[in-house]
Amino acid sequence: MKDEEFLRDLRALLLEDASPIVPSVLRARISAIPEAHGPRSLPATLHRKRLLGLVAGLAVVLLGGGFVFLLARSPAIEAPASAAPGLSISVPGPTTAATNPLAPLFEVAGGGLPVTGDDGTIYLASSSSGPAGQGEVYAFDRNGRIKPGWPFAPPAIVEFETPLAGPDGVVYVVGQERSVNGGTRHAELWALDGGGNVRTGWPQAADGYVGLGLGPQGTVYLSTQGTAAGGQSELTITALDAAGVVRSGWPQVLRGSLSQNPAFGPDGTLYALIQPATPSATAQLVALGQNGATKAGWPMTVPNGGFLVGPNGLVYVWSFDISGAAGTTPGGPRITRTQFLALDPAGTVHAGWPITIDGPAGVPTVGSDGTLFTTAGQEGASEHVLAIGPDGAERAGWPYSLPAGISAWPYSPQEGLAASATSPTVAPDGSLLLAIHPVGDLGKQGILALDADGQVRAGWPIWLAPGEALAWEGGFATGGGSNLVPPVFGADGTIYLALDAGGNGRIEAIGPEGRERWRFTPTASPPHGELFVALAFTSDGKLLATAKTDSNTTTLVYVLGSDG
Repeated sequence: MKDEEFLRDLRALLLEDASPIVPSVLRARISAIPEAHGPRSLPATLHRKRLLGLVAGLAVVLLGGGFVFLLARSPAIEAPASAAPGLSISVPGPTTAATNPLAPLFEVAGGGLPVTGDDGTIYLASSSSGPAGQGEVYAFDRNGRIKPGWPFAPPAIVEFETPLAGPDGVVYVVGQERSVNGGTRHAELWALDGGGNVRTGWPQAADGYVGLGLGPQGTVYLSTQGTAAGGQSELTITALDAAGVVRSGWPQVLRGSLSQNPAFGPDGTLYALIQPATPSATAQLVALGQNGATKAGWPMTVPNGGFLVGPNGLVYVWSFDISGAAGTTPGGPRITRTQFLALDPAGTVHAGWPITIDGPAGVPTVGSDGTLFTTAGQEGASEHVLAIGPDGAERAGWPYSLPAGISAWPYSPQEGLAASATSPTVAPDGSLLLAIHPVGDLGKQGILALDADGQVRAGWPIWLAPGEALAWEGGFATGGGSNLVPPVFGADGTIYLALDAGGNGRIEAIGPEGRERWRFTPTASPPHGELFVALAFTSDGKLLATAKTDSNTTTLVYVLGSDG
């Protein structure tokens, strides 16, 4: 083998395959080897594991034994001391200074969040990024190349919403025209095929757009908000087939305004929470069949709050009671009680419900078996993590009581407010992840993992280092956005977290045992830092990570293999 061929293969093995046991310092040195065939590709599946192992082993020897960095286990849930690096998932030493040389798969001016189609195509919409100031919709293949026929950029549309990837390679996206002298913006719903062509029968008018959903059989549900005669708000929900034809029984017009995007039950029922035209403590929860007809037993009058649909078909509704509150908080009235309600698909209250909790509670989440998880607590008492089964009874081993001085993020019964930035996250194995922090100190943050039986998982919690924080979906936009970026889970149980390390984004891969497997830091440096605002998986199981620059004018998308 010629020397240049050997160097080429060595470089490919250590960089393209991105083995987790190859130190980043060695990768940086290998990256300086000239490339004979242009820019390197993205991390690939390990083809040559035996040879890679030999080369990686040799690299470890050459570096004096290499480095293995593990997360320190924290046997008790205690707030980290300011000088306690052993509790941190930030690793000191050469790894901290070195950065992964992987460049973004692609970057787009402006841009929202990417979505992945069934065939692996990545779709991303941008605003005012075209040559004439129009919005654009891009379609990228797995190698980051713009697919033929794209971007889609009609001259009259200045802004596109997040696309919706449908079956058979069809993508749906709402575009809005530029407002003229502060007037009404005209909007249209487009359906595009895999070649970026507008499908026959499209676009459809979408003025007043407030939501878009994909139901069974490829039906697209468009929600628009308007004003009825007399000045009252009304919501119109239209069901369209792939040819742009309105399905029989639709549209449906409802009095009031949409409280949150509609959700679908396992049988295809569309649920929508409608706020009345005048302020009220109650709302209407509507259930519409695929034929547009209101389901028997519906609508239900429910306390004004929020809802979600469980995989078991139950509809969970929650609300906060401020009646009888003594005083107010800086954010508004104190919450004195929280109520959770479970409704059957027939519109009746499920046996064992409602459940009422004194004080505020966090926004809940539901596991695959229908268990509802939330955080709750009363002023002056420790907070609890609750697990309530579909029958309204607490699960065995629950509730779990957080130690005194530790709070769910960002939530404190002392403040009389509910958690508004995140919910507990249920892992595929049934364990629960919860963001925590010392009461009154949001500058110290950690993650707690609880097993399905309500016990703290060995190796947890983990605490972030000083200066590190959990990333926000809003990135740099408004100093934090509205929600923390939720973790995602690999097929092997690896937990992927988006962090903010002093204005520079980082992704940490954490094993179920609470130990670091790898980290990824973008190559960008100030003054254009990058913060990750979303994590997801591509159709072939790679990690799709979206970042925003500190100017909030550019979206960068990375695709990482399972080894970083």
